[in-house]
Amino acid sequence: MATGAWRRATAVDKPARVLAERFRVPLAACLALALLVSQAALGAPPDARPTPVKPRDENDPRFTLVLRAMNTSRERPSIDVEVTIDGAVVVRDRLSSEGQKDFSIPPSKTFPLEIPPGKHLFRATSSEASASLQREIVIRKKHWALLSYEPGPDKSYRFTLTIQNEPIYFQ
Repeated sequence: MATGAWRRATAVDKPARVLAERFRVPLAACLALALLVSQAALGAPPDARPTPVKPRDENDPRFTLVLRAMNTSRERPSIDVEVTIDGAVVVRDRLSSEGQKDFSIPPSKTFPLEIPPGKHLFRATSSEASASLQREIVIRKKHWALLSYEPGPDKSYRFTLTIQNEPIYFQ
């Protein structure tokens, strides 16, 4: 009976062995490629530096909204921020309130954005700071905006948004 059971198992396993032998080289190549891709997905070695990216020129006429973002909070020296326009993420970054010791204005980050003319829904959120702002904006020509995480009248921190037709400078 043991012999018959062995023959049945062998007969059933024969198609699997034929397939394994037939696809051994392509299967090995696929596994090697999968290993290389998974190692690349894990990221570069710790000593590798990111490829430098040329900053976008805010004077480029294609950019219709130049967004400056800043964090003025002393309680939260660094917060996450995500900005969406009509539901599409246009900024995902961190804002720090720690700048130069002899400079009273916290550092800001500039994001030149190409937004088509018309009405748009602007939304800024920070999950870490539990803050959000939602506002309809109208793009007609070139605009400059300041998104600031700052204390409100009740001393609780919130986002504010100022939009104007002239560049925003800090002095």
